[in-house]
Amino acid sequence: KMGLSQLVNTTQHTNTIARTNFSSFIRGVKDSLTTGGRDFVIRAINLTDDVQRDLMQTLSEGQIAGKFLKWTGFTGVENFNRVVATNSGKYFAIEQLETLLKNPQNKFARRQLIDIIPGIDIDTVITRGYLTEKELLKAGYIVNKETQFLYRIEDLPLKWRDSPMMKVATQFKAFVVQQGGFIKEHIVKELLRGNPKPLLSFVAMSELMGEAVQDVRSLITGRERPKGIIGRLMDNILVVGLAGISIDIVQSALRGTHSLYQWIAGPTI
Repeated sequence: KMGLSQLVNTTQHTNTIARTNFSSFIRGVKDSLTTGGRDFVIRAINLTDDVQRDLMQTLSEGQIAGKFLKWTGFTGVENFNRVVATNSGKYFAIEQLETLLKNPQNKFARRQLIDIIPGIDIDTVITRGYLTEKELLKAGYIVNKETQFLYRIEDLPLKWRDSPMMKVATQFKAFVVQQGGFIKEHIVKELLRGNPKPLLSFVAMSELMGEAVQDVRSLITGRERPKGIIGRLMDNILVVGLAGISIDIVQSALRGTHSLYQWIAGPTI
């Protein structure tokens, strides 16, 4: 079953679009297909040594697991997700500054720049009229981290870190916790602030990407898809991110204890 995980992983682009916007995402995808776009990501993740170490841990958690993920195509999808997210963050920052140059008091643009470029002096940047490369690298890295996550043990709840069983269980499931945090911080809180765009983007892209992923999975596994409109829509959105992994847990449990143990162990065994 983990051999199909790369399909579900493609839906992580929904996070990138919800965190930035569609125009930044499209520009990020275009850059990701160029040498310059990929080089930008390398410079972004090398801002500090610990960032590079965390990213390498993310992409190869153990020799056997790393080879498995590469063989199934998961690592390639993961790399592309991160390249797109980092470049999207760069363009999102540029768009926010362009908004501020037209209207320096725009509260949304100010808040977004402060969030993705820690320590930035908005008024100084407005006077300067452009973002430095270091500021753009920070923006790219933050969007990468917030939407694609780092999967570190340190990011898990304290009670989980000291349990050998939980460490194994969350080796490739750690993003469940962080996905929940992403939805809370960047979708729910934005909605409460009067900004429904992240929610609308997340739902719309979940449906589009979920439809494609579920169609492919159906062809591979032979599972028949729902016929009704409501069932189809729910089937699409439940494959994305946190929901997709949660459904996997339930389905594994329904198939029996052995299947559930297989899900928990994942590619560790």
